[in-house]
Amino acid sequence: VDAAAAARAGELAARGATVAHGVDATALPEALTPFDAVVFNFPYVVVAGRRPQIDDNRRLLERFFASAARSLAAAGVVVVALARDQGGTPFDAGAGARLDHYGNSWRVVDAAARSGLVLRAVGAPPSFPAGYTPGGYRGGADDAGRRIADAYRGAAVAHVFGREGGEPPLYAVPHAHDLSFWAPRGAQKDRS
Repeated sequence: VDAAAAARAGELAARGATVAHGVDATALPEALTPFDAVVFNFPYVVVAGRRPQIDDNRRLLERFFASAARSLAAAGVVVVALARDQGGTPFDAGAGARLDHYGNSWRVVDAAARSGLVLRAVGAPPSFPAGYTPGGYRGGADDAGRRIADAYRGAAVAHVFGREGGEPPLYAVPHAHDLSFWAPRGAQKDRS
């Protein structure tokens, strides 16, 4: 933890917040719960020996939401900041969004729903602290890595989730299924 992060953690602790570092987001420590808010900025899975696939990040989100839901206070919220186009909602689709935007996304709403959480709000995340740099496969200390990190911060979308119940969710993913029924020859049709 650098000096600036330590100072911010100290300020938060002075205001009564619990600050923990090096926490596995998929196994939040129960000793610190319940949380009023759980924030995960730019989640990204690292897979040894290969570049992560989209399904790897979907599973990361599912495991994170399961852990966060178990650790959340009754009226608490879970905030996930993603780069624009990653979440799969109409709110984070960029101007050049592909027709298969949802199918080619991390499906954040579905991942949260598996743990009983629904989307309550979407918007730009609060200002990131000076020096905050999201990392990931393309991140790095070189100029290209910094430009990518700046783009993530500038076009980030904060997805705010709460427990099911109360008011309807802000967005629910529509699912359609085609069904076919086959009747044996000679079967009578009910015309009522």
